[in-house]
Amino acid sequence: MSTFLIVISCVIFVIAFVDYNWGMLQGKNMPAVAAWILFTLIQVVNTLMNLSFTVEWVTVLLLATDFLICAGTSVLILVRTQGKVSVDTRDKQIAILSVLAIVLWVVFQSSLVGVWLNQVAYCLAFIPTYRNAKRNPLNEPTRPWSFWTLAFVVDLVALSIRPTSVLLDFVAPSVCLVWHLAITVLSLRGGQNAGSGNGFTPR
Repeated sequence: MSTFLIVISCVIFVIAFVDYNWGMLQGKNMPAVAAWILFTLIQVVNTLMNLSFTVEWVTVLLLATDFLICAGTSVLILVRTQGKVSVDTRDKQIAILSVLAIVLWVVFQSSLVGVWLNQVAYCLAFIPTYRNAKRNPLNEPTRPWSFWTLAFVVDLVALSIRPTSVLLDFVAPSVCLVWHLAITVLSLRGGQNAGSGNGFTPR
C-alpha cells in the first residue's frame, strides 16, 4: 500500500509540474530562477547520495521525479526568458549560503548531520520563491502549489504505514510540506489582484 501511495504522489508531482510550467510558458507567472537552480543542485546531490546505497525502484522513481521537476523547471525558465534572467543581491546571498550548506552536507555524510544540512540548504533555497510570491502572488500560482502540498501529505501517509520507516524519514517531507503549504497560502493573495496586470514580474 505504501508503494502505491508513493507512485500516486509522483503522479501528482508531475501533474503539478506540467500545470506550473504551462502557465509560465504562457506568460501567466514567472518563478524565481535562483530557487529552482538551487533545488536542482540539491536534488543532484541527493540523488547521487541515495543511489550509492539503494537501487530500490520506488526510491529511484522518487529521485527521478524530483529531478525532472527541479531541472525541468530551471530549463524552462531559461527557455521562457531566453536566458535573460536577473537575480537580486538578496537572492544571490541566499544562494551562496545554500550552496555552503550543500557542501557541508557532502562533507559530513552521516545520516543525522546530512538530513539536517539538507534541510538547511532546502529552506534557504525556498526563500527566493517566498520572496517572489510575496512580491507578486501571481508569480506562484495556487493550483500547482496545492497539488505539491497534497503530494507531500500522501508521502507522509505512505511513510506512516511503511513498517521500515524511522523518525528521521519524516523530517524532509515534513519540512517540504510546511514550505509548500506556506507558498500555497501566500499565493491565494493573487486572486485579489488578478485583473491588475499580466500576472508576472520578470526576474
